[in-house]
Order: sequence, then structure tokens, then C-alpha cells
Amino acid sequence: MNALTRALLCSTLLSCLAPGQEPPRPVVYNDIGGDGSLTLDRAIKAAYGGRYAIVDTGAAQGYAGPRPTAGELPRTASGPSGEALEGYVLAAYIVDTEGLVRDPVILKATGARLAAAAMDAMGRWRFSPATLGGSPVASTAAQEFTFGAQAPADGFKVDHIAVYQTPQVLLRRLPDSGAFGAYIERLRQVARHFFVGVTAPETLSVVVELQPGRRSRVWLVSSRRAGGSAELAPLRALLEAVAPADALEGPAAFAIVASIAGGDPGSPAGDRQSPPPVPEEWGIVSAAAGAGVPYGTDAFLEAVWKGAR
Repeated sequence: MNALTRALLCSTLLSCLAPGQEPPRPVVYNDIGGDGSLTLDRAIKAAYGGRYAIVDTGAAQGYAGPRPTAGELPRTASGPSGEALEGYVLAAYIVDTEGLVRDPVILKATGARLAAAAMDAMGRWRFSPATLGGSPVASTAAQEFTFGAQAPADGFKVDHIAVYQTPQVLLRRLPDSGAFGAYIERLRQVARHFFVGVTAPETLSVVVELQPGRRSRVWLVSSRRAGGSAELAPLRALLEAVAPADALEGPAAFAIVASIAGGDPGSPAGDRQSPPPVPEEWGIVSAAAGAGVPYGTDAFLEAVWKGAR
């Protein structure tokens, strides 16, 4: 067999394998910082690890995720008698280099008909494929479907935004409502995906301080564990990695008060009339400065910023 013939045969991959050797698994890229969910990341790898070689990557490696170009997210589904169904589906899928959905997998569903509706919708989706260094690559992805009025019983749900400064100060310092709203939404998405599948009730506040120059610091206040616990450290890192909104003139501080799996009924943080949540680290700075120091003053916010890890 000459070299040219062998090269042509090897282009099929299988013909060059030694007897008993398994063919190489297709490579797919997994954005470890894209959704913030450790639970979801594990579920995706469990679903595809036996069939694909999964390579973790991220923006720092030149990765850009797939972008939808066609298809819809269904919100309704019907039962056998035409009745409207309510429920929840979580699905994973591969977006190939042509932007097509491959090998969709239902990770969680409250009913077979809802799972079927989600699978049917995904078959019509189209994407601009993910890229790595500008070249198209296959990638993992996941999507939640909520049918009817029912929201998922688990996971992260925003209750309200709490503030530490006067409205006049915040209006001067925060960017326009569109840019600030987009930043809040990015933080919400990271936290929501981090807690996918979590069913233990908890009230959690994401406390954010913005500084001019698009800088941010995040603290966490939980109703059932220390905000600085090892369990929450990855979430804090992911939230601080989100490109922040810019603050003008000086620091701006706010908190996203949220519930996980319905929230902790014994926590006052979920009450909109309660004072804004105070991170443990803030309490330490306040105690050192003397009782009664307002949390929203520039001097205090500068102090907690310098004290942040």
C-alpha cells in the first residue's frame, strides 16, 4: 500500500485503528464560566462524557459561545384531551459546527409530554456555532423550559433589589437603566444556573459594590450558611467575573435579594420592608469603625472595598 492510498484510507479514521482500538470520540467544548452552574456542569458531563471528549474552556482561551439565529422557546403544551399543561423541563444539547442541535438530552422534566414538546422545539433551533480562536467548534449547551404559569420549585428566584444609598446618589452614580438592568440580568443568570437542581430552601442576597472604572466586589448573605463558605466561593468568583456596569463619581451599592427553592421562611431578608442585608465582612468593618456608622456612606464603602479579599 503506497503512502497516498494509506492517507486516503486513514481519512476515514476507522481504517487506521489497530485491532480492538476504539475510534476517537468527537470533541465538544464546554464553557465552564458561561452559566455558573456546578450542578448543571456535572449533569452535562454525565450525559455526554461517554460519547464525547469534553474540553473545558472559557473566554480567557478565546472561546465564544453559540448564538441563536432561529427557533422559538415554547411556553405552552397540551395534554391528550387538549388541556393546557404546566411544568418544567431542563435539557442539554450539542451545537455542532454547522449550528445544528445534536443529541439533545432531557436532564429533568415534570412530564413526558412536556419533554416531547421541548425536544420538538430544539429540533428546529439554529445557531451561529461557538468559536475558539475564531474557528467554529462544537459546544455543549443547556436550556430551561417553563410551561404555563408554573415556575420551577427549585433554583434561584429574585425577590427584590435592596439599596444602601439614597435614590439621589444612586441616580447620579449608576448608568442608565438599560445598562444597569442588563448587568442585574447577567448576575441573575449566573446565580440561577449555579443553583439549578438545588431543593434546600434558602434566602440568599448578592451584595454588590461598584466602583468607577467598571470594577466590582461581591459579598453573599445566606440564611443557612456563612456567606464566605467554601460552598459559595465559586459563586462569588463567577459573579465577580461578570463585566460590571460602570459607576460614576463614586461607589454604588445594592443587593439582589433572592430565594432558593422557595426561600427560608424564617429569614427576614425576604421581607421588602426589612433593612438591606449586611454581609459578615461589612459588620466587622462597622464594628471597628464604631457603632452607628451608616453602611451607605462613601467612607464606609471605601473601607469595605479595601478590606475585600
